[in-house]
Amino acid sequence: MNEIALAGGTSGVGHAFWDALEAQQAHAYILLTRKPIDNPKAVVVDYSDVDALKSVLEAHNVTTIISAISIADGSSGQAQLNLIKAADLSTKTKRFLPSEFGADYTPDVDVARHVMYMLDLPTWGETNFFVGERLTINEFAAMSGEVLGKFKVSCDTIEDLIAGKVTMLPAYGPPSEPLISFFSSLYLLSTKGYFDVDAAKRENSQVSSMKSIKIKDVIEAWKD
Repeated sequence: MNEIALAGGTSGVGHAFWDALEAQQAHAYILLTRKPIDNPKAVVVDYSDVDALKSVLEAHNVTTIISAISIADGSSGQAQLNLIKAADLSTKTKRFLPSEFGADYTPDVDVARHVMYMLDLPTWGETNFFVGERLTINEFAAMSGEVLGKFKVSCDTIEDLIAGKVTMLPAYGPPSEPLISFFSSLYLLSTKGYFDVDAAKRENSQVSSMKSIKIKDVIEAWKD
């Protein structure tokens, strides 16, 4: 039987992947760990030994690797690079989902659901997009105001942004030239749609049954 290998699954977003793998029945899996844990799925590996990693992948007929290794320093980054090298050398492994997350914009459980869906796809593109929810900044401000009370909203024109003028949030402290330049450029890119995901590239349309946690649900949780 083809198997999934999950690396970095004992903490953080990786644990959401582990929970999702436990909940599904279609795919066998192993859990790659640095240290022994009390779980029959766990396989202890040495991420510094590429040949040994390759042997583990082949011995367990691992066709797909999900990496949730937390890239916190050079050694953890090298651990993933070595796992990639081992996957490339393995005669069994065909797909590798790398650890590249860095910001909590989508709940872990939704990310895990999306990854479980990908496991059933016959092929993967170089990139696959799932969108939890799409809102404009104005829609988000209005929604937040309904739940938490009205906010003071400042509107900068595109002309202001081009000129390097931007209203800074109080949380950033006294405005500095580097911050002003950074945020004016960032917001200008936003007005041009650089941070949107092309509808044709979204996988959501293929999974009508998949329900994501909504932004308003998160805002309501903050209120509570």
